[in-house]
Amino acid sequence: MNICEELKMKPDELSNVLFDTFYREIPTSFETSEDLNRIGELMAESVNQYSYLTNLLNQAENQWRFLQYEKKNHAKEFYDALDRKTVINRTLDMVKLRQKTLSRLITIKQISSQEINMY
Repeated sequence: MNICEELKMKPDELSNVLFDTFYREIPTSFETSEDLNRIGELMAESVNQYSYLTNLLNQAENQWRFLQYEKKNHAKEFYDALDRKTVINRTLDMVKLRQKTLSRLITIKQISSQEINMY
């Protein structure tokens, strides 16, 4: 799927596609080096997803601005474009929250490890 195709989708379809594409379950704990590697992979993936979604949002905003001037003739398309912007923003928020959560998990693990080493 590419940006042009995504911006032609109905908002509910776009929501489903973005959720399926960008949702990742966050590990609740990690104890092994494999777990830590997985968190690192998720963080890197989140950065890439954030970049893609930011570009998608920029394109959606351009589409919305264009339709804003044509609202009288294209009311349905205008409101669909507005809804797509909302869907993309919420997906972007989901990716940002994942990135912050993963970062905090690593910080907590580092602090915990430092405390254990002190004793």
